[in-house]
Amino acid sequence: MIKRFSAFIRTRSPLHIAAPGSMRFDPATGKTVYGGQSVGVPCTGIQREVLFNEAGEAKHFPVIAANNISGRLRRHAARIILEAIRLRGQKVSLAVYNVLQCGAVTGNPDGKDMTLGEYRQYRDDPYFGLFGGGPKMMRRCLEVENALPVHADTTANLGSMAHPHAHRHAQGDHFTDVWGFRRNDDLRDLVNIHQAAEVVENFEAEFNARQQAILGEVDREKGSSKTSVKTYSALEFVRPGTLFDFSILMKWAISDAQAGLFLLTLDSLAETERLGGYGRNGFGRFSFDDAILLTSDGKEHQDAFHDGRLNREDPLVAHTLSAWHAASQKIDATALANLIAPDRGAAPDRGAA
Repeated sequence: MIKRFSAFIRTRSPLHIAAPGSMRFDPATGKTVYGGQSVGVPCTGIQREVLFNEAGEAKHFPVIAANNISGRLRRHAARIILEAIRLRGQKVSLAVYNVLQCGAVTGNPDGKDMTLGEYRQYRDDPYFGLFGGGPKMMRRCLEVENALPVHADTTANLGSMAHPHAHRHAQGDHFTDVWGFRRNDDLRDLVNIHQAAEVVENFEAEFNARQQAILGEVDREKGSSKTSVKTYSALEFVRPGTLFDFSILMKWAISDAQAGLFLLTLDSLAETERLGGYGRNGFGRFSFDDAILLTSDGKEHQDAFHDGRLNREDPLVAHTLSAWHAASQKIDATALANLIAPDRGAAPDRGAA
């Protein structure tokens, strides 16, 4: 069955995954610097991973962190599970909902050891067998890797974990750009004044007071030795069209039904998700390119995805989806509740004799 998923994440629009820091952008030079307040305007930078190449040089690459992707995958899988329960006319408790969405009911896991019977129940469950979690924090089967831009240095560093076709898509060194923008003040720019006059209480008095404050600020700016940038800021982003090497490894064998849920989860992610921030401005669109499924028999299946979406006519995909459909008919809200909070009065499962 499926052992590994490899694909390129192609950015279809700017990608901005914010990182803390004191980055500044200098419009005069078009360059970013760290530290200080005297240069340029504030700039929100992106997450990066430091990698030492074979020459011993430290290179800073944009990164889509593994926990970012795995958390999104978990929520998409939860949506699929909850839809199966809804179709059966059932509802779940808030505790079950929380476990499915984020892996835990509270921040205090059950400190008791997991019995063999509990382990088998979790391992065989379509959802928990893949994503783990629950009161005893079952380990997840999915090992999600950080996604790094395809580059000679990242491919060499990944070694056998690199996408099989990474060498065909070597990219240059420049993956990011910066945009500067101004936070507009409609009253200062006299935008839609007629509308404001019709709907704002005490418009004349309020507007005159506001305008005096604005004019005072303008006078202070004119008296300054340099142009004010107080209303300006900047944003760093990964360029559209950048390819990231992305892979997920199964740490142990999974069932056909679990494989079907896994593929549906990936498809849901590709269909609706936006990575990073500023999605309201069109950022974060992406697609899976050149997706490959490696199965336990060593075969590479390259037709499971087509144009970034799951190819349901592919024999491997169709087989796993059929198994998932059969398993989804048995998903039960009460059984899930018992799985995350088993009856304390029940006799303990001692496992096989």
